[in-house]
Amino acid sequence: METHELHTAELDVGATHIALRIQCEDGSGSTALSGSLGSIPGASSSVPRGAEPDVRKTDTSVRFAWPGFGSLTVEHQPLETDGQTGHKYRVTWELEVNGKNTTLADAFRLEGCHWYGGAQMRSNQWPVEKLSQRQVAYVTADSYKGDVWGGVQERYWLNSKGAAIFVDEDVPLFVSLNQNNDQSLCFISKWNSPYKNVANKNLFMRYTIYQGSDVRDCHDHVVRHVFSKPSGIPDELMFRQPIWSTWARYKKNVNHDTIIKVGVTNEGSSAGTTPTNGRNVVSRRVGHLVQASV
Repeated sequence: METHELHTAELDVGATHIALRIQCEDGSGSTALSGSLGSIPGASSSVPRGAEPDVRKTDTSVRFAWPGFGSLTVEHQPLETDGQTGHKYRVTWELEVNGKNTTLADAFRLEGCHWYGGAQMRSNQWPVEKLSQRQVAYVTADSYKGDVWGGVQERYWLNSKGAAIFVDEDVPLFVSLNQNNDQSLCFISKWNSPYKNVANKNLFMRYTIYQGSDVRDCHDHVVRHVFSKPSGIPDELMFRQPIWSTWARYKKNVNHDTIIKVGVTNEGSSAGTTPTNGRNVVSRRVGHLVQASV
């Protein structure tokens, strides 16, 4: 097996996949993240079996190319956030085919650390390695109506060893988590419903791996380079006098009297009317119905 080193990352070329290992920066030799690029548990390999890729390496990248199939490129970039250094690894699959039956699949091991992020689920478990979710499209859906990912989600996963993965928004992404107890977080790219390949693009998958000295440091890097911070400060009264939902107490048993009781009396807040961002809201949200007086 041929090994290629790229700062804290090691890539081993196998017959059916590229094994990725990112070492922790504490000098212990322990693993922050390990994965199998081009293969997931219980499925055939994405890359041509037994075919030796053409490998091109520079100080900042490694590219594996299979003629007639496509390529995998891993690029490294150093990071600095508020004086803390880290690493960014850009992973790019680009195929020469776009058939509907073609897939790209990478899997990362859940073992050895805790995992956070992903999507809201009908039965939320924390940390998320306790979850089990079959492979389905990673799009918003009502998790109460089926075995799907929920309506609040990010293409972002973070582990307690200081490594994180953020998948690009335009990837036709399917995700499985600990499916059949395989202890893996799997990313699959394919042109299957609900994704439409209107532009007839070749299949691709792109994501970024971030690494910090610990979980907080890694998340700080992601916040700085991926997510935008709030542009302002919310009204202080939103925290001092919050507006409470009736759903937790009344569920579907809501009528006019309960709305008035929550909205006008002291049940909804510490005052009958709660100033919120300059408005006096005299009633409360009930299910999907909001009645307000401004």
